[in-house]
Amino acid sequence: MGLLIGGVGGNLTDRIIRDPGVLRGHVIDWLMLPNWPVFNVADMCIIGAAIVIILQSLRGVTLRGERISDNTDESNA
Repeated sequence: MGLLIGGVGGNLTDRIIRDPGVLRGHVIDWLMLPNWPVFNVADMCIIGAAIVIILQSLRGVTLRGERISDNTDESNA
């Protein structure tokens, strides 16, 4: 969640304080690799958060950090 909030906050800050005006500003993308779109650190954080969320959901871990068990209630068996 920290990566996601940090990335969104970074891009939102650019949108608020950059020209041409409040909430109309441009996000500054400054990392350029060959044969790859231009991006910034905030974009990396957002993508990293998405990857972690997907991996954790595949492992069966909730946002609270609890693991979802496939076992039914064994006390009723």
